[in-house]
Amino acid sequence: MNETNTTIRFEFGNMDRIKKVDIKEVEGKLKLKEDVSMKKELIRKKYDEEFKREAVRLVVEEKRVAAEVERNLGISGGSICHWKRLLKEDEKNPFPGKGFRRPQEEKLYQLKRENNRLRQERDILKKAMAIFSTNR
Repeated sequence: MNETNTTIRFEFGNMDRIKKVDIKEVEGKLKLKEDVSMKKELIRKKYDEEFKREAVRLVVEEKRVAAEVERNLGISGGSICHWKRLLKEDEKNPFPGKGFRRPQEEKLYQLKRENNRLRQERDILKKAMAIFSTNR
C-alpha cells in the first residue's frame, strides 16, 4: 500500500482555502484515509498599490458601486471603501505595506514601547524597595 501526503487548494472569492490530506492507494485507486483530520488555513491575497488605486478610481471617477466593483474584481466586501479612506488620509503613501508604518504611526509605536519599558522599570524599583524596606 502506497501512501502520500498532498495539498488541495480551493479558491473562494479573494481567499484561498487550503486543505492538507493524506491519500492512500487501494486497488489502484486513490482514497482519503478515514482517520485524517482536515487542517484549514486561509491565505490572504495581496494587491499592489496600482491595483488598489485603480479600484478606487473606478468607484470615485466612474461613479460605480463599490460592492459591484469588489464582486467583479474578486475583492472582499469593504476593501475598496477602506482603500478609499486610506487614500484620502495620505495620498502620497496610503498603503505602506506589511511591516512598514507611516511616520505618525511609528512615533506612536515608539512612545508605547517607551511607556511599557518605563512601567517595567517602575515596577522593578517598587519591588526592590519593598524587599529592602522589609528586611531591616
